[in-house]
Amino acid sequence: MALTNEVEAMGDMFTRMNRRCYDKCLANAIAEGRDYGEELSIDEDKCMVACASKFVATQQKVGEIFMQEAQAAGN
Repeated sequence: MALTNEVEAMGDMFTRMNRRCYDKCLANAIAEGRDYGEELSIDEDKCMVACASKFVATQQKVGEIFMQEAQAAGN
C-alpha cells in the first residue's frame, strides 16, 4: 500500500512539474503556432531544464521540512 501511495505521489509530482514547466517555457510558442514535432530551441531547452531542476529541488526541500516537523511533533 505504501509503495502504491509513493508511486501515485511521484506521478502527481511529475504531472504538476510537467504542467508548470510547459506553461512557463513552451505554452506561448505553441500558441504562436510552433509545431509539437519540432525540437526545442536552445532557450526552451534551458528553460525546461532549469524549471524541472528548480521544481524538484523545491519539492525535496518541502519534503525535508515536513519530515523535520513530523519528527519534532513526535518528540
